[in-house]
Amino acid sequence: MAASGSGIHYENDPDLADVFKSMAAAKLPITVLNIAKKYSVAERLTYILSNGKSSRSSVNSVSYWEFNYFIQNQRCRMIFTAVDGHIMNLDFKMPFQDDWSRCKPIELFEKNIEKIEVKGKLNIINNLKQEAEQCQCLIRWLDCDREGESIASDVSEVCLKVNPDLHVYRALFSLLSDREIKMAAKNLKKFNTSLSDVASMLREMDLCAGASFTKFQTLEVGNKFIFPSVDKDDHVLIYGSCLFPALGFVVERSKETRESWMVGCKYNVGNHMISFEVPPTMLKFDATYEDAFPVYTSCVTVSGTARAVTLERTETNDRPRP
Repeated sequence: MAASGSGIHYENDPDLADVFKSMAAAKLPITVLNIAKKYSVAERLTYILSNGKSSRSSVNSVSYWEFNYFIQNQRCRMIFTAVDGHIMNLDFKMPFQDDWSRCKPIELFEKNIEKIEVKGKLNIINNLKQEAEQCQCLIRWLDCDREGESIASDVSEVCLKVNPDLHVYRALFSLLSDREIKMAAKNLKKFNTSLSDVASMLREMDLCAGASFTKFQTLEVGNKFIFPSVDKDDHVLIYGSCLFPALGFVVERSKETRESWMVGCKYNVGNHMISFEVPPTMLKFDATYEDAFPVYTSCVTVSGTARAVTLERTETNDRPRP
């Protein structure tokens, strides 16, 4: 089964029912930790699966929802929470994180990379570890795309470190509807390490490409621009790999830019000078020099006195011409 439009394929777990039956046979209290990306999603999932009957608590500013639910005909204690986005970042190992003089930009593609915990998420990570220690199953209710798979990979890694025996599953859904959510809970997919490896590889590629180009751009052209910040340490031209195509469009457009000319006149009235200008958007042709010069010539060669006939104001929502 594949998530709609994601291009990511997940496999069924033929042992799903047996796993829950074995835990029930051993008279183990089945506790399932459920992770969503956002708290609003976790709350909605809880409402659907619990039919609006759940208890909410908060530990270290992290919200939890608890209720009882049946998975594979086995009674489970469900714990729902969220991670609010990525909980792990990728960065180069020291000393290449901060000291740019250590290597050339292109050499960053060959340097070792490590995962580090997001500083602002330490309370979420610590609570995640505590809950994982007392749970038997982990269900990841995250987006079925590359970013969602990347977050799911980080969640699994954190939880499996403290509880290697944890059974990890993936819930697939594209709508927060009763039917789809309950169907996802009934048809859990098994943890696919290959998908996690792909997500990690893409993050590493983004880091290397973005960091190397940022370093190259800052060192080569950063001192040629005036930045609003007075702190020279902030003069960093950050550029991610997702912006490369946009940069290409800007460069190509700049190569196509031509000179722009306006036709106008000035008139002295005492000590004041009045300017009359016709912007390029008012002309019926491209305001190049070849186009504008004949108009200018005709204006200066026509004799007579100019007078204002009408004065009109119009508004338009047309896009400005580049």
